[in-house]
Amino acid sequence: MDATPLPAPEALTSAEGVVLGVRHFEPESAPWAAVLIAPAMGVPARYYAGLAAWLAQQGAAAMTFDFRGIGDSRTQPLRRTRADLHDWVQDQNAALEHLAARRPGLPLLVLGQSLGAQLCGLLPARERIKGLLALSLGSGYVGHLKPRFRPAARVFLHAVAPLATRLCGYFPGGRLGMVGDLPAGVMRHWRRWCLSPEYLLSSERVHERFRTAPFALISLFCEDDEMLGEAGARMMFQAHGGGRHFEVLRPGVGERIGHLAVVHPRHRSTRWPQLLNHPRALI
Repeated sequence: MDATPLPAPEALTSAEGVVLGVRHFEPESAPWAAVLIAPAMGVPARYYAGLAAWLAQQGAAAMTFDFRGIGDSRTQPLRRTRADLHDWVQDQNAALEHLAARRPGLPLLVLGQSLGAQLCGLLPARERIKGLLALSLGSGYVGHLKPRFRPAARVFLHAVAPLATRLCGYFPGGRLGMVGDLPAGVMRHWRRWCLSPEYLLSSERVHERFRTAPFALISLFCEDDEMLGEAGARMMFQAHGGGRHFEVLRPGVGERIGHLAVVHPRHRSTRWPQLLNHPRALI
């Protein structure tokens, strides 16, 4: 994250009564779109502040949010936070509904990274989404990961994650340098996905949700992603009925994009203008 000033957080109370932290990045003139930035697993929304502020400078009304238990949405110790990925779907849905109500009549776009992109097909209010720009949208199944990453992933999923979660009452990813701190239920739920060859597409109901997704999708896969493999990224892209464009981003000489870094401020003058072309194409 750079030194971008953060707007004051606002408290959003979902239909379930869960309080989530959101931040609005407002353009100086009438916006051409409203953009919800949906974060990756365990990544606080403040990581996207630079990109959100830059999008506002380009005329978009951008909003960030944190899933319950993360960043501005951590209201109690994680060991007391009862949440799984179904709950996080509801959190993202609440953020989407909030932005839609705040910006009625504007095209509503989602810029989702990793998990934030994966959940869009499951949202109850997905019909509100005009288009999804997905960064690092892929399958976390071990067999879909980069070959060199698979041995470490197996140790993580079969030993580190369950043991650390049981001992601490939550997953202490910050201390371990893995994923980030997560509620226990989220880690257990995600672990089940990662041990399934179909990842989250493990039921006909979920397959149908993705096949009938009404929004247009542009998926950008980073060739130097340290974890995700291209086959799993293409599988997730093809599962979406609104799939429009799949593109492999190849790093330049001395450049690092990886799983998360394309949204880092060091790419402000290079990759970010390229990213901006895609939301405009979705409208």
